[in-house]
Amino acid sequence: MDDFNSNTTGSGNDDQATNSSGGNIISRIGRSSIKAANEIKEAVISTLPSTHPKVAKNKKQKAKKGQLSKQYIEDSKKVLITANTVFPFTPFPDTVIVDRTKVTIVQRTFFMTAKTISLRIEDILNVSTSVGPVFGSIRIATRVMSTVDHFEINYFWRRDAIQLKHVIQGYIIALHGERDIEHLSNEELIPMLSDLGHDSSA
Repeated sequence: MDDFNSNTTGSGNDDQATNSSGGNIISRIGRSSIKAANEIKEAVISTLPSTHPKVAKNKKQKAKKGQLSKQYIEDSKKVLITANTVFPFTPFPDTVIVDRTKVTIVQRTFFMTAKTISLRIEDILNVSTSVGPVFGSIRIATRVMSTVDHFEINYFWRRDAIQLKHVIQGYIIALHGERDIEHLSNEELIPMLSDLGHDSSA
């Protein structure tokens, strides 16, 4: 009886392995077929005269993809907010730059000497601020596993520290909430992120 159960179990496992292997093979065949079909399509189109409608359509689609890629790169570099620490409290002022994809921290130690750290918005866990009557500091915690899991920058003007905190925190909330913000201009996006990141009143 035990032998029968063992054989049955072994057979079941063999069937599962066979099904899994068969599924993988079918998946690979499917991908190969799609790739081959696209290659054949490109080869056929390349043999057509340049005036053929399919050739013109294919060129237009490629040009549109290139324009979209270029537009995405240009949009990702648009700066939302920049803040510098205050001289002479920091002899070589540090800079924090927030654009549409990342937060860049530039830490300066001497003339023409700087350390630059770029953090994707998606990798930022939290941002907090400590403010006094005149100055403020921000602390950025990240999910990136390294020797440093947070960054603290001191001696911003008070209003700059608060605005940085609101925009970064608002961006984190917008991404986690999967809000569609890519189509918004900077003029529309900055106030929206500031509102999202604004602390609730007690």
